[in-house]
Amino acid sequence: MNPQLPTTYDFLWIIGGALSLLPMANTVLLAFILREAIKIRRRLEEKH
Repeated sequence: MNPQLPTTYDFLWIIGGALSLLPMANTVLLAFILREAIKIRRRLEEKH
């Protein structure tokens, strides 16, 4: 038995978990960017 196998599998599970969370993270990031862009746009419209 290779004692290094479990750690490699754990590492792969961590990578898999992180990749599965990416779409959700992207959605949250996109929503945040859009919200900030709307705030900036309103500020610019108030000045004009």
